[in-house]
Amino acid sequence: MYASYLGMVYGIASVLGPLIGGGFTTNVTWRWSFYINLPLGALAIAGLMPFFRSPQAAAKLESLPQKEKLKRMDPIGTTLLIGSISSLLLALQLGGQTYPWPSARIIALIVVFVAILIIWVCWQAYLGPVATIPKTVVGQRSMAFASWYSFAQGGVNFGALYYAPLWFQAVRGDSPLKSGLDIVSFVAGQTVVLLLLAYYLTRGVYSAPFMIACVAADAWWLLLAFGLASLIGTMGVE
Repeated sequence: MYASYLGMVYGIASVLGPLIGGGFTTNVTWRWSFYINLPLGALAIAGLMPFFRSPQAAAKLESLPQKEKLKRMDPIGTTLLIGSISSLLLALQLGGQTYPWPSARIIALIVVFVAILIIWVCWQAYLGPVATIPKTVVGQRSMAFASWYSFAQGGVNFGALYYAPLWFQAVRGDSPLKSGLDIVSFVAGQTVVLLLLAYYLTRGVYSAPFMIACVAADAWWLLLAFGLASLIGTMGVE
């Protein structure tokens, strides 16, 4: 249920984000889509500092030496992972646009991504139970397949959220604000379903049928969206 609350906050932000961003881009400047995070972040920190209470499970860690606390934060692993993912994102961003895919820069970035990722995996194995992702978690079948499911389903979901506004603006010629309004129903529906699923799952209902239904719904939505887009394009309707 707690995870559903976090998802609800994300859903609300996903609904308001395109609207606010579209309004900024249309009427002010797109840079305010980033500037707005500064006062909101400061407000969140100001509210967190006086009210945050450390969990009881963390109380036993207070007696540990500072060196051990720092080790459990895994700064080396975090640095390696950020470097690996940054190399991959740069390769995907620059490849085919700024530089051709077979260029030395893109190949080097991909090689660096793979190499550092392998080092990160080895480092996690070396740390053992205090690693960022312990082997005891990775080895759980339910956790491993749930993570793979989230990765695959998230690729479809975020792909639709990313490219739908581009389609609205580039193909239909909508303004950024109108594009934000067009995507509201999709994200609002996800938020409502998330809360309903959380309610039923907290009462012991199996999650697998819902996982299958969500994938089927995503596939149906994409097929319907692309089918309508192809039909409109064939008919020559703007």
